Amino acid sequence: MREAGLGTVLLLLAAMGCGGRDVSVTVTVRTEQRFQTIDAWEATAGSPWESRHFDRYVPDLIRKGIELGVNRLRLEVRSGVENAVDNFERMRSGALPFSEYRKLWYATTNDDGDPHHINWKGFHFTELDLTVRRMVLPYQEAMAKAGRSLAINVCYVAFTKQSGPGTLYIHDDPEEYAEFMLATLLHLKKTFGIVPETWEILLEPDNVPQWSGELVGRAMVAAGQRLEDAGFPTRFIAPSCEDLGASLAYADAMASIPGALDTLEELSYHRYRGVSPASLQGLSNRARRWKTKAAQLERIGADHRMLREDLVTARTSSWSRYVLGDPQSRRGGGYFWVDLEAPDGPVVRDADGTRFLRRYMSRVPRGSVRIAATSSRPRSLLPTAFWIPDGECVVVLDVRVPTKVRLEGLPSGTYGIEGASATRSEFKLADVEVGKSGSVTFDVASPAVLTVAPRRP
Repeated sequence: MREAGLGTVLLLLAAMGCGGRDVSVTVTVRTEQRFQTIDAWEATAGSPWESRHFDRYVPDLIRKGIELGVNRLRLEVRSGVENAVDNFERMRSGALPFSEYRKLWYATTNDDGDPHHINWKGFHFTELDLTVRRMVLPYQEAMAKAGRSLAINVCYVAFTKQSGPGTLYIHDDPEEYAEFMLATLLHLKKTFGIVPETWEILLEPDNVPQWSGELVGRAMVAAGQRLEDAGFPTRFIAPSCEDLGASLAYADAMASIPGALDTLEELSYHRYRGVSPASLQGLSNRARRWKTKAAQLERIGADHRMLREDLVTARTSSWSRYVLGDPQSRRGGGYFWVDLEAPDGPVVRDADGTRFLRRYMSRVPRGSVRIAATSSRPRSLLPTAFWIPDGECVVVLDVRVPTKVRLEGLPSGTYGIEGASATRSEFKLADVEVGKSGSVTFDVASPAVLTVAPRRP
């Protein structure tokens, strides 16, 4: 390879069997045109107690998660923590069948009659503590060793339709909800020294009959006052509806409550239903109008094209598929799945589609800013570009047909090209030099997702 007189490099992908191509696409990067800042690649910590093999595979799962770029864990806390009985411990000890535990894990009993007084005997954090000890703390330690920090998002879960007959639910009272949040945060701080960056108000309130958008707003106001009084810097994520259309409606309703937006860090949605360019744009517009950030925080099976649409149309700053990984996640429930049938013991493998998500997540750390990138033929190739904190430009190319690609607008320097395809989980191409012209040209023999990034020493 050598630099041509006009600063254009022709990269022939001989290893991919590349020849001449009929389709030529020019991708233009504009580093001066900037959009959202990337905050978090999130994964749900999961429930370590659900697999008896967990301790055997968790070190490799954590290592792979960090290599992928996951830098925030969703730590779920069930509403049933506030209960006179530790039903989780009863289930683990065998005193309560799991089928019966499922009917109780969101059921609540009031710790006392005063929402401004915490009776600690009325809270049982056994399940939460198990997840922190077996997943969150090891992940945090591994991140620190890698010179990075782990963000923690505590997510309140209350799918009350699963609760059995005769059970109670008290957290539809904003003050009782605020007490529960404060008790959880105080417990995490005292027990583990953890002060979460964010608190997700409620997982999928459109699936919880007691909750409305207005109640989300009132809970945010009440809980926000408790945060201020207790000196917690934690901020809120909401509304996180399953249906994106519902997220818009809930967002408007919660915004109608005075003070509800004062502590909103991320305007969140899931992309299971109601997703369209118009609805994604609608959420982006609200986030910018309210001076907050957009976040897509759950879609089992989400692929790289959904990710790009969220990044470009909704301008998301945080994004998640779902769990980090478990034995049930092969089809994309998480980023990884655990093969329990491997002859030498559990093996952590990529879930379907993770090889393509890696092209984005692994090279775009917290603090990166999405910059403008356009394609002369969007049906053949869709680009996404970022300015990363090191002061470098990274471009991800979703190449859909055999294509001759010309990249323009790159800062000069040495670039590496790494990719994934349907038949190759990862491959590396020869480094290229970009001269003063800022352009580079290369052929792509078959559909692939490529990352073009400055080569590090």
